[in-house]
Amino acid sequence: MPIVGFATQDVRVILALFALQIVLWLALRIPFSELSHLRRVRRFALILLLVFSFFHGKADVVLLALGQWSLGFSIAGFSAGLLMMTKLLIMLLAAQIVRSCTSTTEMISGMRALGMSSDAAEIMNSLLDVGTGQQGDGSGQGKHRGGGGNGKGKGHGGETGRIDLKSILKGDMASVYARIEHHRNKIASQFSNSDLASIASSSALIVLVRFIKIAPGLPIAPGHKNVLIVPFFIVGARTSNTAWPGAKIGFYSGVIHFMSGFGKYGPLGVLQFFLLGAVIDGMLSVFRNLNSLAVCGFIGFVAGLFRVSTEIFIAWLLDVPLEFYLFYLPFIAAHCIFGALSAPVTKQLLTRFSDKGFQKNE
Repeated sequence: MPIVGFATQDVRVILALFALQIVLWLALRIPFSELSHLRRVRRFALILLLVFSFFHGKADVVLLALGQWSLGFSIAGFSAGLLMMTKLLIMLLAAQIVRSCTSTTEMISGMRALGMSSDAAEIMNSLLDVGTGQQGDGSGQGKHRGGGGNGKGKGHGGETGRIDLKSILKGDMASVYARIEHHRNKIASQFSNSDLASIASSSALIVLVRFIKIAPGLPIAPGHKNVLIVPFFIVGARTSNTAWPGAKIGFYSGVIHFMSGFGKYGPLGVLQFFLLGAVIDGMLSVFRNLNSLAVCGFIGFVAGLFRVSTEIFIAWLLDVPLEFYLFYLPFIAAHCIFGALSAPVTKQLLTRFSDKGFQKNE
């Protein structure tokens, strides 16, 4: 259904698909509180609407004129922007319907039926407790459908503390690494195979970091989580001897994040992290020596670019005016910069974990 919505330009078809999503939502009695997830794409949607309104079609109201150049509001552009937003809503509503009507265990069973290996299923099952809807506040009040956890756990606070970025700003890296090691060992202790342990623990750490809504004490900046997410990808891929470990980490963490209700763009978010992991796999095959901060920074920079690949891909599908990419350039740059700034964390984690076995949590 979302594919048809993106492919067609027929207003009647698009509106019919949107109406069908609403009917399904009501028929399945999905709580309207689930619509709150749509607020995560409001920045993207607002820029989309503004760009279409001012840079698509003939200007009906000129707001600013400088010589031969003018900036004006276009009613036709505004209408086209609303239509593009409707296409986006069709995809997002469809993703929420699937997520709300399918438990994580049912999804894993479906993937097993499609040929997912037993090792992959074991990793996914180990991540179920991570996907209880924790939001990084230590409260553990999130909801999780099926297969693991009752949504009431102690959260990720307590003695070991949560994984956040506040300590990084304070320079207290030792406590951050201790927390990372605790969570890593907790997941890894469920596996006797070190390769599976590395992939599962890295996937879990990425999910935990993505659950953080706002890092305490950190100014709001897109891409700040790359400071930890990129190193987890690199360490997980570097400490596993399986084929395409980064791609697997991206897939597992993406699925759990989506099924926990945190994915902004539904299946496209899973694809985004899968491709991010695959790109890191490719770069690690080229750059074998990660002792250089410059190399780690370059890998992080490229990885940061792929963190915004979903928005760029959606913009391409919607055939937005070129001005959109200029407006979005600061967000792209922020992701790349934070990716590059992950280099010291990557080096430190590689030093701590590359040649070190997993500790068992007794």
